[in-house]
Amino acid sequence: MSQAAAPTGWHFLYRSQTLRLLVIILLFVVLLLPWYGTYHLLNPVDTSTTNASSSVPTPIGQQMMTAPLLVIPYTEHITNIETILDENQESAVRTRDIFTDHTAVILPNVLDIQAEITTVEAPPPSDKPQRQPAYDASITLEGRYDYGFILEATEGKRTIRWEQAFLAIGLSDPRGLDTHEGMQWGADTLMLRPNTKLQHMLPNGFHVALPAVEAETLSEETIQDFKLSLQVRGQQSLFFSPLGEVTTLSLSTDWQKAYFNGDLLPDTQKQAASGVTAHWEVANLVRNFPQYWQLDQASEYQPDQFKLGATLAPPPTFQTTQITLWQASLVLVALLFISYFAFELWYAQRLYLLQYWVAACLTLLFNAVLYAVHPYVAWPASYIIAAVGTSFALWLYTWAIWRNALNGLLIVTLVGAFYAIHYAVLQRPTYQGLAICAVLTLAILLLTLASARLSRQTQASQATIQPKD
Repeated sequence: MSQAAAPTGWHFLYRSQTLRLLVIILLFVVLLLPWYGTYHLLNPVDTSTTNASSSVPTPIGQQMMTAPLLVIPYTEHITNIETILDENQESAVRTRDIFTDHTAVILPNVLDIQAEITTVEAPPPSDKPQRQPAYDASITLEGRYDYGFILEATEGKRTIRWEQAFLAIGLSDPRGLDTHEGMQWGADTLMLRPNTKLQHMLPNGFHVALPAVEAETLSEETIQDFKLSLQVRGQQSLFFSPLGEVTTLSLSTDWQKAYFNGDLLPDTQKQAASGVTAHWEVANLVRNFPQYWQLDQASEYQPDQFKLGATLAPPPTFQTTQITLWQASLVLVALLFISYFAFELWYAQRLYLLQYWVAACLTLLFNAVLYAVHPYVAWPASYIIAAVGTSFALWLYTWAIWRNALNGLLIVTLVGAFYAIHYAVLQRPTYQGLAICAVLTLAILLLTLASARLSRQTQASQATIQPKD
């Protein structure tokens, strides 16, 4: 009768799969140090915006358009007639002319805004090879003014000083103005000029000086149509202020997703593979500023505080996916560790911890290759090249460890499927929930196979130490 001795002491600890799993988890935690260092080596912190002495210009940012405001200075003439007593106590009539200057800010009766946004890539800064995602918007503002009420006075006479009248056009970053066709004011074409001339109300933008109006036509033609077409560059978002008594806004973009985070949601919106379209129709009752006020009341009203528009999510590029790419590399390392541990249990062949470490470093090869290739190969070809190269390297290393074609095939399938899922999530963020579910299912499947194999090994080990009759 023979009986095999149960493993005790250090030999038991050496054969403990639970302890080995804890060591592998610890190795994964230690791997965060080179991962963190490599990430910051390939993605240095941009100090150009924090260094006041930097000569690198800041990029054109989000755009907010508040336009147009009609500013009309006018003079009100009132003749004051008084009856007074002279020194002889006789009554006399005295007239006095009173001239009072006012400046009216008038908003359009009707305002129609058409905006078509196209994805572009801004030129890279001089000190960096990467390009920044941006947009080019074709904007058309069209509407009508009726300023006849200014000439209506209960007494006296009002005279408009047309040599001082102008239209103010607010734009949050005037550097984004690319081209414009001038302002169509009736039959006249007027050119834009720098500065809004309303610094307290619209600090950034342009103005248009209005032509003089003949006195005989002033009382007859007080309704004026206008149209302004211009190209505006910006990043991330585009908003408009609904200045009209009735404002309609139609916005279309080739970007895949839009967040309507203005003060009002669109009346209709449509999201398709070709992009996003949205439409608003807004009455002036929803705002907190009127259609007309005197300029000395300007501190009470801020037309750019009420906005319509969207923050847009552009298609993924190298810059916009850097953080998610590095996070995905850690998830892939975890899947590789689980796979290798399952292979250990299945073939009863232990790997060195160094081999786990090398496999993890090979996953970081994806980020390094992508960073090196991207300045020369456009997205998504650069992503495909990095994914194929990393998958081939991991397949070759897995085959070299086990000399087993099936193991290599399983690993390259796992890695290839992971990169395919990740790319799909980058293209359509709405698939993120399905992707997380797929990755968790795969990880649970690998852990189930590993634990089942471990259970069979434990039962076989216990059978060998049972006494035989």
